Amino acid sequence: MTALRDYQEEAVKAVVSAVQDGHHPVASLPTGAGKSVVVAGIVERLSVRGDERIVVTVPSRELAEQNEKAIRRLIPDIDVGVVCAALGRREANARILVGTPQSLTGVIDFDPDHVIVDEAHQMPLHKGSWFARLFSGLPRGKDTSRVGLSATTFRTADGAIYGRKAWFTCQPYEIGVMDLVKRGFLASVRYVAPAAKMTTRGVTKSAGDYNQSQLVRANLDQVEPQVAIFLDALRGRKKGLIFAVTVDHAQAYVKALRKRGVRASLIVGAMSTSEREFSVRSFKDGVTRVAVTVQAALTGFDVPDIDLIASCRPTMSPIIHTQSIGRGTRPADDKVDCLVLDFAGNVKTFGPVHDPHFDKSGQPLGGIAPWRPCPSCETYNHLQSAACFSCGEVLKARRVVTSEELEFGSIQWGPEQAAVKALTEARGLRGLSVESIALHAYRKPNTDSVSCMVSIGLGGDAIIRVWHKHLNTRWWRDLWSMLLGDAPAPQTLKDAYARRDELIRPASIDIERDGNFWRIAGASYEDDVEEREAA
Repeated sequence: MTALRDYQEEAVKAVVSAVQDGHHPVASLPTGAGKSVVVAGIVERLSVRGDERIVVTVPSRELAEQNEKAIRRLIPDIDVGVVCAALGRREANARILVGTPQSLTGVIDFDPDHVIVDEAHQMPLHKGSWFARLFSGLPRGKDTSRVGLSATTFRTADGAIYGRKAWFTCQPYEIGVMDLVKRGFLASVRYVAPAAKMTTRGVTKSAGDYNQSQLVRANLDQVEPQVAIFLDALRGRKKGLIFAVTVDHAQAYVKALRKRGVRASLIVGAMSTSEREFSVRSFKDGVTRVAVTVQAALTGFDVPDIDLIASCRPTMSPIIHTQSIGRGTRPADDKVDCLVLDFAGNVKTFGPVHDPHFDKSGQPLGGIAPWRPCPSCETYNHLQSAACFSCGEVLKARRVVTSEELEFGSIQWGPEQAAVKALTEARGLRGLSVESIALHAYRKPNTDSVSCMVSIGLGGDAIIRVWHKHLNTRWWRDLWSMLLGDAPAPQTLKDAYARRDELIRPASIDIERDGNFWRIAGASYEDDVEEREAA
């Protein structure tokens, strides 16, 4: 028998209560919090009659095995079967079925009392998905009682997976990473901004993320120096995991490691079942201390003694960022913390997993996450920190530019231009996160010439400023419309200032050079960013 931790017990009670009230609930628990144990607890509480048939869906064979074992430990006498082609198992007559949606589809010939969805953020909503096929084959279809669990209860393109029109109707339970770290159930994480950083400059976006092949080509020359930094950090640590962009990219890391005399386990979805199982086992058993993966280890990869992660995949997805870092949050004997080498620069966008810089729907909060590396040891600290928590270095607080300062503060052209240049060299010209926006008057020094200026803060001293002396031009009307001002556009500075509240801060902007200054080429908003990039 396995005893549930107090928070796991709380999660089970909250979910079961919601089910009994007629809801389709989803619970949010961080990676490493023991969701498979919570699944087992939910199965136990929903099996009150003793003849209920429950289906547990999982995205991978590893999670199928984990959930089966957790259910057997908690409820030893219950009839559990696994339906998973990758494991060569099709035990469809069992009372409790655990399996992948691909393998379960078309196999279930009964009306399940409940369907429990582990890693619920991976449940696609479109008609052709395996989940849609699975539910369409059930007698009650989408009316079947369902429960979800995930560390990230949203989908990057669709937002929150719970709500009035969502697949799940409510989120009755949530617990944060820091709460579990303080209670000793998760390991703390230290984030470092090392040298050999990756770039997204010149990389286009497709399907809501960076173009993978372009991303690899732009960063292949960084593999060797990144491996050198990684191996230096591995000294004194137990195991290290590298997240790459593509299989080819992962193989480049394996090759670079081999050149330095280090054998690494390659763990990717394209491998055969036997090859992948051998690689995973070698890594778990310590035959190899390093593993390199793409997405195969994002979920269901339970290796608690991982205490070094190299994030080598710049992404626009908070799910990928959160799930990858989560591989290192499980506690283990003699494990002090997990060190994350943020080569990808994702911490600047999404923040650390215990203090995410995105809302509950997965949308970025705008601007740069309020974390900066220590100049001495490169450890990320919060902007408000007076000293580095790792090495004690005194830190100078970074100025955060507000909309009021944009409007009423003096313009420091030199520092602003230098900051924008540094930002664009690191991040490119597209998809720059916006921290603040203001419309105000601008008087050219030593003249009576007054223009209407729009200032957009991109974080720190990086500010884009565009101004129009005459407001009866197409360029001004296009800018006003781009920033979601109501039609018709104002034609005087007085009118524009009176209507400045109509303008909406974009989530991000695209910029282009305009002589010695910049032009706003496009703006994306939190509710259309994914659609625009996928088009």
